[in-house]
Amino acid sequence: MPGQTQSRPGPRAICTIGSGRARGLCCLSAVKALEKDNLMLRPLIAAAIAATAILPTAVTAGPIEDRKAIMKANGRDTKMAADMLKGAVPFDAAAANKILANYAAAAKAFPAHFPANSKTGGETEAAPAIWDKPADWKAATAKFQADTAAAAALKPGDAAGFGKAFGMVTANCKSCHEGFRIKKG
Repeated sequence: MPGQTQSRPGPRAICTIGSGRARGLCCLSAVKALEKDNLMLRPLIAAAIAATAILPTAVTAGPIEDRKAIMKANGRDTKMAADMLKGAVPFDAAAANKILANYAAAAKAFPAHFPANSKTGGETEAAPAIWDKPADWKAATAKFQADTAAAAALKPGDAAGFGKAFGMVTANCKSCHEGFRIKKG
């Protein structure tokens, strides 16, 4: 029936794209092409699948939701970094440098998500100081941007270098969270 998931196993059974007989065909076709030994199509299909997986996060939901998403991603990266630095997981230079690049991108994007109409609502944790002391806010975000860009530029290849670079990034957390964030709970 249209609008229902197919009962047979496989990609078609779990796909919800499309309707009726066309439901899941795009995913099924993509998976079948990846299963075939067609080296020309694999990168294109993989990129298309990745783009559709990433696209919803790129769509703006609103400034409060956007800044919460940025901070949630920062939290995931911080946990991954801490696990590497504590030795809970093996150090991975590529992952470490991706974390630093993520932070640099987040620092660059973050200040734009604080328009005046986002002072309240959406369970925001943004403190009034962001709008009441704009010069202080601008200085704090500029420092965060400079520190994260400098840390990412170090491109550390070992845990010690990553610890130093990540310390440059996290030095900004406390001052910003204490001065520009309302602590909930």
